[in-house]
Amino acid sequence: MTTLYDIPNQNREYYSTSDSEMEDDVFELNEYDLDVVDDALLNPNNSEYLDHFGFKIHVRTDDESSSDDDSDYDERPNSNNKPLTSDDDSVDTNLATPHDGGTNHSKKEFTKTNNSIQSPVISRPSQTFQQRQSKRYSEIPHHLSGSPRSPASNHKNFDKLVSKFRRFSHNDHQYDSEKHLQLKEEALAELQIYREKGGIENNSIDWDFWALVIKNFGRVIDTQMDDMRQHLIHGGIPSPIRGLMWQIISKSRDSFDMDTEYSILRKSSSPFEKQIERDLTRTFPNHPYFMQESGRQSLFNVAKAYSIFDQEVGYCQGLAFIIGCLLLHMAEEDAFCVLIKLMGKYGLRGHFTPRMEVLHQHMYQFDNVFQQKLPVIHRHMENEGVTASMYVSQWFITLFSYRCPIELSFRVIDLLLVEGTQILVQIALALIIRNQEKILKLRFESLVDFLCNGIFNIFDEDGDSFVEDTYRVDLPARFMARLAQQYTGEEARESKSISQEDNLRRINGQLSEHIRSVENSLNVLKIENKDLTQQIITTKMHVASTEDEKDQLRHQLNQIKAEFEQYQKNMSIAYEKQLKELSLQNRKLCERNSNLVAQLTDTENLLINMKLSFVERETEFEALKRQLVINRFAAAAEAANKGKAVYTENGKNYNLQKDYPSRLNFYLKPPPTEITIEEFEGFALDRLQVLRAIETAALRNKDLKLEIQKTVEEYLPLKSNSSKSDTLYEERRKDHISHFVLRMAYCRNEELREWFIKQECILFKYRFEQDSQEEKKEFLRHLNLNWKMLTTEEKESMREELQICSKPKQGLITGDYIDQETFFEVDFEKVPQMIGRRDVYVRRGKAYVPMSEQVNIVMLEYKVYLKKALEATSRLLPRLEEDDRLRPILLNVEKQYMGKTYNDIGSAAGTVSAQDVDAFVQRHAPLCMRNLNDALKHDKHLKHEGRLQFGLFIKGMGLSVEEALVFWRKAFSNISDDKFQKQYAYNVRYNYGLEGKRVNYSPYSCSKIITSNPPSSGDNHGCPFRHFSLTNLETRLARDNISRPDMDQILGLTRDKHYQLACTKHFEVTHPQVYGKMDAIEHPNQYYEASKKLDEDAEAAEKPAADLMEIDG
Repeated sequence: MTTLYDIPNQNREYYSTSDSEMEDDVFELNEYDLDVVDDALLNPNNSEYLDHFGFKIHVRTDDESSSDDDSDYDERPNSNNKPLTSDDDSVDTNLATPHDGGTNHSKKEFTKTNNSIQSPVISRPSQTFQQRQSKRYSEIPHHLSGSPRSPASNHKNFDKLVSKFRRFSHNDHQYDSEKHLQLKEEALAELQIYREKGGIENNSIDWDFWALVIKNFGRVIDTQMDDMRQHLIHGGIPSPIRGLMWQIISKSRDSFDMDTEYSILRKSSSPFEKQIERDLTRTFPNHPYFMQESGRQSLFNVAKAYSIFDQEVGYCQGLAFIIGCLLLHMAEEDAFCVLIKLMGKYGLRGHFTPRMEVLHQHMYQFDNVFQQKLPVIHRHMENEGVTASMYVSQWFITLFSYRCPIELSFRVIDLLLVEGTQILVQIALALIIRNQEKILKLRFESLVDFLCNGIFNIFDEDGDSFVEDTYRVDLPARFMARLAQQYTGEEARESKSISQEDNLRRINGQLSEHIRSVENSLNVLKIENKDLTQQIITTKMHVASTEDEKDQLRHQLNQIKAEFEQYQKNMSIAYEKQLKELSLQNRKLCERNSNLVAQLTDTENLLINMKLSFVERETEFEALKRQLVINRFAAAAEAANKGKAVYTENGKNYNLQKDYPSRLNFYLKPPPTEITIEEFEGFALDRLQVLRAIETAALRNKDLKLEIQKTVEEYLPLKSNSSKSDTLYEERRKDHISHFVLRMAYCRNEELREWFIKQECILFKYRFEQDSQEEKKEFLRHLNLNWKMLTTEEKESMREELQICSKPKQGLITGDYIDQETFFEVDFEKVPQMIGRRDVYVRRGKAYVPMSEQVNIVMLEYKVYLKKALEATSRLLPRLEEDDRLRPILLNVEKQYMGKTYNDIGSAAGTVSAQDVDAFVQRHAPLCMRNLNDALKHDKHLKHEGRLQFGLFIKGMGLSVEEALVFWRKAFSNISDDKFQKQYAYNVRYNYGLEGKRVNYSPYSCSKIITSNPPSSGDNHGCPFRHFSLTNLETRLARDNISRPDMDQILGLTRDKHYQLACTKHFEVTHPQVYGKMDAIEHPNQYYEASKKLDEDAEAAEKPAADLMEIDG
């Protein structure tokens, strides 16, 4: 870890001693921490001190053995325990001078007020110490020396040196490193740019003065401090060069090579990262820079780097506000360097250490000065219960930037860098003084809220008044140092008192515990004594009763012996008799067994003959049954023309004209025939194929009619009456049954019902449009929808209105169209869409709809009826599910996968080796399997559900069981062979049907992955389109280099819950060689085979071209 100390400046000649003096006693001030020297001068009797980083420093002077060296600087104690003041430490109580709004201010406003207060008596230092100090001070350059202020000192420069160490020092500006000189050149170049730019704002800045500050800041502080303060009041450090000036004043580039250090820290991880991320949005949330991701990232980087750099401090929220102010003026690396200086050289680190020593000291100083300067306000706040810790800690930790206007926050840092941390107390007092009238009017809650949030409002953006008020507060260095010393003493005494009290409490607790332990032991002994006494009495009584029982047992034993001897005699006689009877029975059983064997042989021969006869009869029965079915449906077709029953089965007549007079069906009645379980499930799955094809075609923008026609012809053919087919009854029966089965399966919730109604309406519309006008009229007549067909007279009476509202087909005149078209009179609420388009004539609550538009109102009637029917079915569903045969079918029919199972790899077995799996998965597998493969490579492990899903997939790819064992063993490389064989090898063989029930398991289909067992925390299985959040899915798609428009389409399908179509779109985007729109992906292995086939076709197309090039060559 990099040291927190600044590199000491070298070659400070005016503090050096002569050659002879250095042999005996080297005292280079630039080699010592100024905080330690300051503390040593104030507390010369201590043996150890704290430097500006909080580390303990042991100090030993040359005069400790001298008997006359009582102390280098000893103040007379104050009997009243009050902070002491001196002639140069007086406190100016006339601070509330109103601002006159002018721009010229006299330097006298910032001189210290001298009151006639007696200075403390300082004891005389030892003679040897005086000689050494006199020699050193005589060598200090003339421009740094001054007249003595303390008459108690015998050396004319002693008091000035003490005062120099007490206030904040900029002595490190005497000599500059190469990096610091380069920084100055950059600042001068930047200053020149803005000076040449001109403008009202730039021309008002004294660029010559700031150029002098850049060139020699240390000399400006020593010789022109009043000018510096005037410029800080009037505008502060110019905004264009503020960042560079902060670096120059703090000498941030002199510490060490921070470029390398910061880059290392930035790449490291910190235990405070989550806390830092949580605070990013709370730090200057309304500032444009931190509303951007780049600004928040820079803030995160610097805060994380410092938390690693200084592990004792780590991170707290107030630190982010300081970093934020720095980042608004400089780059990350420069902000980190300045932050190191603020925490070290300027002592802010003590605000953030676990004990916050410096923060408590500043609060103590503030509270004491506050009490002396403004006793009325202080007493008012005490009466309201408001203490300094409720508001000052927030000010000091954040450098007033938590609720302060951002420009005032920059001015606070200007003052801090020039004046040191004492300025924080001055700023706090200035705020109280400026707002004292309002504070006196507020009560507890509003007072605390005002101090934390609204106290800066009086300044608005007037930074000049803010700084001017701050400089009006005069806090002498000696006075503040004594307050710090007083705080340290009080803290030590309080700590010692608490320690003694804690020790007495600990001893008292130990004694009390010992007494309780002794009392408990005494009670236990009393109870044990009582129990033992009772046990002795009980034992004696038990011994007496035992003797009585012993005598009784002896008597009983003699009786039992006599009875046993008699029993043995009787048993021997009975055994011989029973043995003779068993021998006789055995002979009889042997004879009977022989007879039964003969009978069994005859029965077996008879059974064989009966089985052969039964097989022959069964064959004949199946042939007759097939012939009967053919004849039955042929007769049913013939009955459609004759209108009579032609076949009777189980007492029921099957009449095509009665049961299914039209191809179209509103499914008003349940199926009239008995249904087998096989038909129940098979018919439903065939109809489900059609409905899913309709959904896919609609979503993929395919030719809907063409797709429906292909699917219907394959799975659910339904011919019209005009075809006179022999299979009309069977087709309509299947359509009828399949509709009612799916109605029961899709009535469970609103989402399923909406999906079923939508697809059924599309299918009905397709069939309706395929029928002829005559068949439509016949269907509507049987349906009895209470529509009235207009007569010729009625149509003529409203011809003009009908002509206005009608839209004839292309090529027809409106008058001819009215003559040829048939119109229906229906209730107007049944055709709201047509009324909205003004396609129909409405009169007296009736709408007159042409025959060409009747499909819309028929569809509306069908949709309304189907919706009511589904709701009624959902109410009856619990009773239907009481049948154990139907329940599993109804629960799983919408989840059924009806495509290829991929469980019979056959000739494909062994075509994929273990080492090929990763390459094939990355190139050809769907997103779900690639996600599992990536997790397996990263974690070297997959949980059970992930292993099942991925293992069955690679089995379907063609991976044999032997290669699968090799693949999984290499994938689980962080476990031993023994553990793999015991815990995982069995599961691999189980998937291949070699263990357990020995079932050849099929790879998971898309529907099974989507609907079953969703992943929990730490799992990787499942469908990314179903189980990933949209943000994670977008990130994963970006890794595949998918364009923004394509990504939006995929995300849109995912939001609409069309997960398989989203996967299909992903296939088309990642395989540009696909022409047109492919069928929907329904199985991961379907995706794999389609992708692999595209590559094989491309290779096959490239090979002839390559051969042709060789021939040409």
